[in-house]
Amino acid sequence: MFDNPQDAQSVMFPVMMLIIVPFLLAFTVVNNPGSTLGLVGSMLPFAAILVIPARMLLIDVPVWQFAVAFLVNFVTLYLVILLCGKIYRFTTLMTGKSASWKEIYKWL
Repeated sequence: MFDNPQDAQSVMFPVMMLIIVPFLLAFTVVNNPGSTLGLVGSMLPFAAILVIPARMLLIDVPVWQFAVAFLVNFVTLYLVILLCGKIYRFTTLMTGKSASWKEIYKWL
């Protein structure tokens, strides 16, 4: 979607927030792993990867919570791969040029 690294860096903030927010959430959960915030955070896409291991170290997490976290992340990963494949197919393979945000929104 981007021709040079400078353009790619301009949209890295939302992607970095998908890493930073779960990291901070995992530190919050360490203080009270059985809290509602810990339970919800362990089942959110992208956050469960960091929150579930933090909770598992401190308390016994029920199997159903681990299974839900796994399924949520697996389905999210599958959908993200499909979405990225569709964007790549329409932008690079069909048109040969990078697409704008407006074009990507239209294709979705």
